Amino acid sequence: MTRLGQKTIIIAGGGAIGAACAVVLAAKGHAVTVIDPTPLGHNTSGMAAGMLAPAFEAVMDGASRAIFELYLESMRRWAPLLAELGLAKRDAPPSGAVWLGADAEIMAERFDALGADYRLITAKAAQALAPGLCLPASDALLAPQDGRLDPWATLAGLQAAGARFGVHYHQGRMVQYGEGQAVLADGQVMAADYLVVAAGLPRALASQAPELAHLSPIKGQLVHFDELGPSTGPTLRTSRGYATPTARGLAVGATMEAGLDDTELDIEIAERLTALGRDLFPALTAVSPMAKAGVRAASPDGLPLVGPSQAPGVILACGMRRNGWLLAPLVAAQVAAYVQSEDPSSWAALLNPQRFDTAQG
Repeated sequence: MTRLGQKTIIIAGGGAIGAACAVVLAAKGHAVTVIDPTPLGHNTSGMAAGMLAPAFEAVMDGASRAIFELYLESMRRWAPLLAELGLAKRDAPPSGAVWLGADAEIMAERFDALGADYRLITAKAAQALAPGLCLPASDALLAPQDGRLDPWATLAGLQAAGARFGVHYHQGRMVQYGEGQAVLADGQVMAADYLVVAAGLPRALASQAPELAHLSPIKGQLVHFDELGPSTGPTLRTSRGYATPTARGLAVGATMEAGLDDTELDIEIAERLTALGRDLFPALTAVSPMAKAGVRAASPDGLPLVGPSQAPGVILACGMRRNGWLLAPLVAAQVAAYVQSEDPSSWAALLNPQRFDTAQG
């Protein structure tokens, strides 16, 4: 029996976006079921480094100030959400990120262009922030607005919070939705007022929403030094990649291999990332890390598809590229607004799933 105004919602995808949408929608009184083919954390969100990097993501991509503000707005929503879920820790976002390299002043010019906060610091100051770091005498740049979170712990926290609000979690694969019914690969049928597509690369649902044709795969690989390296402190960024502390050891990444949709490990890439981790932290020289690979999706302009599809009852929340964790709170709020026929905020046009069809029309 549903309450007045309550909607029945199925979310396809249990990663960062799907988990955040489930909590927000259920907290507003809707009946939510999350469908994901993998167990908790065994998806791209679970293997990610968990970086929340509004400044560096915008700077590295040469993004506009408007996109930086989008990233920053979502970043601001993380701290209160983590606190509400009881997940806030001493290095909760923002925990900062540091650029290492002789081109720190050039990087500072890019930060100035965006209006992003930064501070030029010495190599000694950078080493104080990341004990064990080996850094030649050169300046570095600290970005205090960036941060990170622990993917596994956050996914578990989001799922636990969702369960308290009545979210149901079902391991399975969505294959079809129409006329208020969702069909799973095993033939099970579920009634739903809305389908929210929050899968990283929604292959199985490609025919269910025409806008998904604009998404293309991107393969990402990283290495993880289990239980070794710093567990707290800022993310370290270089021209060769990044190294970020996690509760389970140092993560070093990552690649962006457009057009690839397999999860096979590339030994050459793993060796290159391993070398970066060892160069930054010589104590890891004799350690062999674990390599991981995952596949994400991206749109032609690099921004996600968030909003109603042309397909009735389908709301898209996908195509996050490498910013699923960063954008999760803002996207969840947008999705909730669409479900409740409310104003989805000033970001709606920027993220409109139909923007590419309109441009071609």
